[in-house]
Amino acid sequence: MWRWRYVSARQLHGFRHYKVTSRNFMLCWIPWVEIKMQEHKVKAHFMCTAQVTIALFNMLAFSSQYSAVDTNPLSVYIMQPIWNKIIKIVPLWIAPNLLTFSGFVMILFNYFLISFYDWDYTASGTSPGLVPTWVWLFSAFTTFCAYALDSIDGKHARRTQSSTPLGELFDHGLDSWATSIFVLSFFSVCSRDNGKTGVSVYTMYIYLSIVLFNFMCSHWEKYNTGVLFLPWGYDISQVVLIAAYLLTGTVGVEVWQKPFLFGYYITDVLVILLIG
Repeated sequence: MWRWRYVSARQLHGFRHYKVTSRNFMLCWIPWVEIKMQEHKVKAHFMCTAQVTIALFNMLAFSSQYSAVDTNPLSVYIMQPIWNKIIKIVPLWIAPNLLTFSGFVMILFNYFLISFYDWDYTASGTSPGLVPTWVWLFSAFTTFCAYALDSIDGKHARRTQSSTPLGELFDHGLDSWATSIFVLSFFSVCSRDNGKTGVSVYTMYIYLSIVLFNFMCSHWEKYNTGVLFLPWGYDISQVVLIAAYLLTGTVGVEVWQKPFLFGYYITDVLVILLIG
């Protein structure tokens, strides 16, 4: 049975160099492929009954380009120049997905480490010395490393000409998990409500929902427009997290239990920044 598929000439770019070999096990279902160029259209005949074939996926994979807009001054004028210097020391033989996965593993390890000392989010409020100082400093280090790896993996993919939609899906898929883990780890600094200070469980849930909703809206916009408009909150939140961990490791968790300005606590200020 013949299946007719029409794609643009731009989408077909790079597909001509793709070789159908036995190594691509899904391609064994496609006995024959014929490509005909017709001005601005390309007629592709696939002798198979599958609605979506792996050949079409690879065609789109080679042609798809990642498009994002970042207008945050913190990112454009400060962080991006730093990432451009760091990317130069990354060996070309390292896969971009390895950078992505390494950053996620560091976030995950940091979460489990904090959970080991503070599994119920009460250590900072009732037992300030329960979490060792080195844990907060290590959290700042892992957060920065994860932030850096997440920022350079795409640069490294374009640098090595190995950027694909699958890599973008892998990157943003792990980001969706990391978004929750960042917030859940930071709650250990604030501590759960103990009657005097801290954040209630209900408030924690609201904060987490706001962050995840912002992440979802950004990618929904990208789905409809084809362009990912990076929210300003990402870079700001990462820098604030690193600073908060360093402050906690240097001064102690007691700094979060004292009024900061006009009777407001630092956690209240962070909430205002989060909602903004």
